[in-house]
Amino acid sequence: MPRTQTAILSALLVTAAHAQTITSVQFNPNSFSECELVELTVHGTLPGNATINSFVPGQVGNTITVELVATGSGGGTANFNQGIPPLGPFPAGNYVFQVSLNLNGNVTATNNTNKTVTPGVDPDAGEYGENTQVCLVGSPINMFTLLGGAPDSGGDWFDPFGNPHPANFVPGVDQEGFYTYSIEVLPPCNSAAQNVLMLYATSNDPGTNGFAQVCVGGDPVDLFQYLGGTPDANGTWTRAGNPHSNIFDPSVDPAGVYTYTVPAIAPCPAPFATVTVTIQQPPSAGSDGAVTVCSTDTSYALADGLGGNPAQTGTWYDPQGFTMGNYSASMIPSVNGPGVYTYVVTSAICPSDTASLTIVVIDPPCNIGIEEPGAGLTRFELVPNPTDGLVTLEAESRGRSQDLRVQVSDLSGKVLLTLGPGRGDGHQLREQLDLRHLPSGVYAVHLSTADGSVTRRLVLR
Repeated sequence: MPRTQTAILSALLVTAAHAQTITSVQFNPNSFSECELVELTVHGTLPGNATINSFVPGQVGNTITVELVATGSGGGTANFNQGIPPLGPFPAGNYVFQVSLNLNGNVTATNNTNKTVTPGVDPDAGEYGENTQVCLVGSPINMFTLLGGAPDSGGDWFDPFGNPHPANFVPGVDQEGFYTYSIEVLPPCNSAAQNVLMLYATSNDPGTNGFAQVCVGGDPVDLFQYLGGTPDANGTWTRAGNPHSNIFDPSVDPAGVYTYTVPAIAPCPAPFATVTVTIQQPPSAGSDGAVTVCSTDTSYALADGLGGNPAQTGTWYDPQGFTMGNYSASMIPSVNGPGVYTYVVTSAICPSDTASLTIVVIDPPCNIGIEEPGAGLTRFELVPNPTDGLVTLEAESRGRSQDLRVQVSDLSGKVLLTLGPGRGDGHQLREQLDLRHLPSGVYAVHLSTADGSVTRRLVLR
């Protein structure tokens, strides 16, 4: 083989070898005993398109083996960091941890690390401790400091019911009783545990913290009823340090934290508990409405007929009281028919709110209020529509507006209001109609000129 080809082949082999190596192996913990597990993290390189699919642990004598199994090739070179789940425990002695990389069935790299596993030492959980004069009010107490002797750190705490618990005992919150400090280790070492007794000093009982939700405009409430536990009745109430009665009145008292304090018994300060009050806004179902729909309409969205700003959390009911659905429910004129539809919004704290929608169903031609401007008019509007009774009529005509005549009638054709000609100026008419004396419902507003008439539908809520 020519020398040049040999050099190129050697360079390719070196490059390929560098693409599949183990650069280091880390141990956690770095030094460990026969009572501990050890985790390995393997760092190295692989072809960019290769992946590690599994690892195979093993042991031959005092040699601990871990084989990383990878497949793939090409794609340049990529670094990898492969964690190995805990291994062991191993008896005390000297070991060789041998980590190898198997790529596509060939072992391409091996790393050997010598480790000494030290003899295990039983942990020390300290000696029994106690605090039998804990005040209901005070800073958290680190129970580790109550243990006697020289306890090892790193253990776990458990409350009197065997549940995990922080090392700190919180006065007024935590239950009194025996708290356990436990240090768990693997055989052949022996686990250790020790108790700390926590007891409250004699004191009056303010109960436990509570929460109260009241409604704007609601009835006064007794804050004492919202305390938890079994509070004594010999305490006093304050808000922001100022005296307050036990009665909260939503119409005059602000939301916030109200404090109940009972007399102190030496050596502890006066214990207290709080009630946090929040004030809820009542629900809104919107304002009543009235609409006319055509019997041939496919559907009508009920919420479109309500006024105001209704909450979208309510429920619709048909005229017979059956549920129609949520806020977005629709009615089908030919199926559900006319009547009063009810929208109800409930609240866990405040009274429910109700709005009603009166629906009139008419047969074709259903053209009241939808004609295009005619009769010589270029504009004809009623604002607002629906209305609570006061509505502004605005119109523009090609001729003289003094010729305009206005009539308001019900759907039977009965004329209820007439405004004669001679109103407006130039080509425009702007007139406010006061219809507050009329009941809720649907009306027709007729505007006539010398060229004809136009009708608009008006809804009174």
